[in-house]
Amino acid sequence: MVRNRNILDWFGRKEEKEALEKARSHMDKVCETVQALDDAVNLLFDGKTDEAKTMIHTVREKEHEADNIRRALFDFLSSGVMAPTDREDLTHLIEMIDDIADWANDAGKLYSLIDEKIPGDIAQKLHTQTNVTLRCILKTKEAVSAMVADPKSVLALCNEVEFLEEECDDIEKDLFATTIHNKNLSPSMLILLHDIIASVETISDKGEDTADILRVLLVKQQ
Repeated sequence: MVRNRNILDWFGRKEEKEALEKARSHMDKVCETVQALDDAVNLLFDGKTDEAKTMIHTVREKEHEADNIRRALFDFLSSGVMAPTDREDLTHLIEMIDDIADWANDAGKLYSLIDEKIPGDIAQKLHTQTNVTLRCILKTKEAVSAMVADPKSVLALCNEVEFLEEECDDIEKDLFATTIHNKNLSPSMLILLHDIIASVETISDKGEDTADILRVLLVKQQ
């Protein structure tokens, strides 16, 4: 009986590794989504409105592609012999990774609603926010990839994700203070910017949540 359990465990570990390999391609597409958002914001505040709108459409396309990969991953998980607890952890990982793309898409939609000039200091801080958010998600991608390629480096990478998320928190607080004290913003724009800032911040929150799940998976592999 012990031998049978070991054989099943071996198959489970093999499938878990394959699932993590597939999660890497999912994470790649999610990073492309956040990269497109950062590019869109850069174009928008450079005054290239048409190009920014095209890039926001790219954000939507990348998010849709990430959804397709997520569905394929769930099909894979539902058809294997993996232990239920491992399947549950991996399902949470995939959902959290996909949430990153969802929030990037939401932020893109909100950015597309901007219809008045944003003061320069706020525009610069908004682009800094998306740029640091992108760095956070790229570091999350490194951590996901390391689960297969270099497990010993995962905890350190997850810590870096956490540090970047904390930097995003600080930027969010500064942006809220800057926007609320600006007398040149209309009430409707003030509300829109609040939602944009919060949506972009949630992207890095989901990156940190993804890192937390990786820590759990890593401990269970020991």
